[in-house]
Amino acid sequence: MQPQGKTTMKTYQEALNNLSNISSFLDFVFLIFDVFWK
Repeated sequence: MQPQGKTTMKTYQEALNNLSNISSFLDFVFLIFDVFWK
């Protein structure tokens, strides 16, 4: 039972990290888009 909860927590953490990576990547893309659009 113990390792299961640990794995779930780890996956949750990784998903959270991926989400923040995606959002910062989108910020970066929009920044570049904004720069080149003007």
